[in-house]
Amino acid sequence: MLITPTPLRDLAKGASSNPWAYGSGHVDPKKALSPGLIYDISKEDYSKFFCSLHYPHDIIEMFTSHLKLNISCSNKFSDLGDLNYPSFSVLFKNKTSIQYSRELTNVGPVNSMYEVTVTAPSTVQVTVKPAKMVFKKVGEKQRYTVTFNNKKNKEAAVGAAFGWIVCSNAQYKTLSQTGFSSWSREAINRPENRRVCMGLNLNGFRFI
Repeated sequence: MLITPTPLRDLAKGASSNPWAYGSGHVDPKKALSPGLIYDISKEDYSKFFCSLHYPHDIIEMFTSHLKLNISCSNKFSDLGDLNYPSFSVLFKNKTSIQYSRELTNVGPVNSMYEVTVTAPSTVQVTVKPAKMVFKKVGEKQRYTVTFNNKKNKEAAVGAAFGWIVCSNAQYKTLSQTGFSSWSREAINRPENRRVCMGLNLNGFRFI
């Protein structure tokens, strides 16, 4: 549902709204039933994610009790951005380059080829490798790596910007939203910026 929506528009002027308002967009039930590619996540992945957030054990069990997992939190993500989620939240802080990987699973036809296209703000360079993927069978999994480079001075405290990464062919289009910020941790903690941080969390983004 997060990778096949229709972008929302302002009813008054018809202009496209931004991810603060719509997250990934309107759910398209027909496309969601046949997405071509999916970002598969196991119940163990969610357990690792909750543990990586350092939630109390009883809270984690409340969210995962129906999964019947043995939660020990001995295995965690080294970076929250490692969760195989269909969006990217990139907080540069003092860094000029950040890299994440994702895994796609083919649920469409055999011998499907997808090409990657990127839309990014002028302040960020986004490189995806490989730029072309061929899935020879149903259920085949392939990984790609995204490198985000901040073109601005790393000390510059700018707000947020958005873009997206699309894997597509003539039949399917898999869209992954991207959100960027080069705020410092001090800037994030300012009261006037907390709404922005919450927006990244609530609208299909994870603020890292």
